[in-house]
Amino acid sequence: MKKSINISIPFIFLFFFFISISYANEPAKEKRSVMDMHGRKVSISLKVKKIACLPCPAYERIFMLGGKDQIGEVRRDMKTAYPLANLANPDLKNYSSRVTNINPKVRINIEEFIKVEPDVVLYYYVPSAIQKFEEASIPVYVIWSNKKVKTLDQGIKDDKRLIRSLADLLGGDAPEQAEKWCVYYDEKVSLIQSRTKDIKDSDRPKIYISNSWGNNPLATSGGYATSFTINLCGGKSVTETIFGSKFPEVALEQVIAWNPDVIIVDNTGNNPDRVIKFISNDQNWSVIDAVKQNRIHKIPSGVFYLDKGSSKPLYYLWLAKQIVPERFKDIDITEEIQFYFKEFYRHDLSVENAEHAIKGWEFNPDNQY
Repeated sequence: MKKSINISIPFIFLFFFFISISYANEPAKEKRSVMDMHGRKVSISLKVKKIACLPCPAYERIFMLGGKDQIGEVRRDMKTAYPLANLANPDLKNYSSRVTNINPKVRINIEEFIKVEPDVVLYYYVPSAIQKFEEASIPVYVIWSNKKVKTLDQGIKDDKRLIRSLADLLGGDAPEQAEKWCVYYDEKVSLIQSRTKDIKDSDRPKIYISNSWGNNPLATSGGYATSFTINLCGGKSVTETIFGSKFPEVALEQVIAWNPDVIIVDNTGNNPDRVIKFISNDQNWSVIDAVKQNRIHKIPSGVFYLDKGSSKPLYYLWLAKQIVPERFKDIDITEEIQFYFKEFYRHDLSVENAEHAIKGWEFNPDNQY
């Protein structure tokens, strides 16, 4: 008996020795921290491999930063409502879209997220939802700041902070791509400012934003963000003193009194072409200068909405060209869109498709991507 015990002791020692070496050689599950747009420090995996991009703007920015292979979950409408998104990334249709409750106003089904097993969820600032995520040990990155943007400089800083923070979350080559984008953004803003800053307030065309949601041309876009964007691009917002709801509705009599020189129809709506047709043909709108001069323009399409994603600098260029075209005659929007797709989406967009995007490429099952 003693003999068998003595033989087993070195065997057991060697067994645990090799086990210890094996564990020592395994990579530890390290964590790191990133700061989200709400100022929360979020602990995430050292290497993020599976991101749930739930607000639609999240997908576009992650894709722009080169995180195509790190996207693990998208909204279902991201696959169907944005033809240019499918064009730029044919793999979009293959991404999972199992999660259903992603509206910030509805309660999330945490079991759905547990099944998806994301490394991080890009979400809205909804404290009750964030608490559920945290209880399930799912990191949440809040993609929007809680601050109201009141100046152009603040808006630009926030845009760049978001891109840099998301790049930090992605890791790899994303920070380099983020810096390249920030340089592009600054260059386009500087270019526009150099051509519009000397326009007197009295000489600035009056701009009205219509159809911010749905088919109602009296739903508009007010507040600081709209005003400083239009001011940058050479115009003056007639709704600069309109605050309150996200898409406030105004009376037609008020629009007539403002008498805008240019009407911009937001591509966010269900059918902006229908809105433009209505405004152009309705007798009540016919007294407005923008209608008389046929200066009613629909915002171009993008991988997400052109004015609400990383493509915002493109929107600024396009808007400036609509407001003060004589100052931007040398700017070819078709070429600018092609450059942006090549540089930031890694896609060669044809002239035909770029022109289609400028016209506001809406979803159509018959479109061939």
